[in-house]
Amino acid sequence: MQKDLNKILLSIDKNLYMRIIDINDVTSEYLSWLNNYEITKFTEQKNIKHTIKSLETYVLEKFNSKNNFLFGIFYFNRHIGNIKLGPIENIDSSAEVSFLIGNKDFWGKGITTKALKRLIEFGIKELAIKKFVAGYYSNNEASARVFKKCLFKVKKINKKFKKFEGRTIDTVSVELIIGGE
Repeated sequence: MQKDLNKILLSIDKNLYMRIIDINDVTSEYLSWLNNYEITKFTEQKNIKHTIKSLETYVLEKFNSKNNFLFGIFYFNRHIGNIKLGPIENIDSSAEVSFLIGNKDFWGKGITTKALKRLIEFGIKELAIKKFVAGYYSNNEASARVFKKCLFKVKKINKKFKKFEGRTIDTVSVELIIGGE
């Protein structure tokens, strides 16, 4: 699918929406999320020192990609987080999903669940995706709740797979199969 990036705008509810982000969305606030351990501790971003340049490179790479959709989550017009669909694998009609609410004022308000449900709807209707996959650290209770509310099933638990704050933890692989098991 050739994406017309300027036209993809997904309403979540009255004050929330998602749209493809571009270079103009790279701000010092966005950068501060990625360099804040509390915000990124459950992601692979926690060990990377991000700069405006590296963030611009990442955003442009996703913007120009044919198999990734990097959406910003916006409350009114304020960028509060991201949700990504991709890479999309056309062979088996599957896609990875990941998310991050960077503005801590919006944690615990159900926004990620709403955004993920909307992203899944978009993936099914517009891209014919049949399987959504993701992973999370076993001690990330917030992500576990989001995936459960969005009907993802645990596919695999990788025992003692990651180092986290001085101990070894499990990681959990989840999936949502449309019209399947």
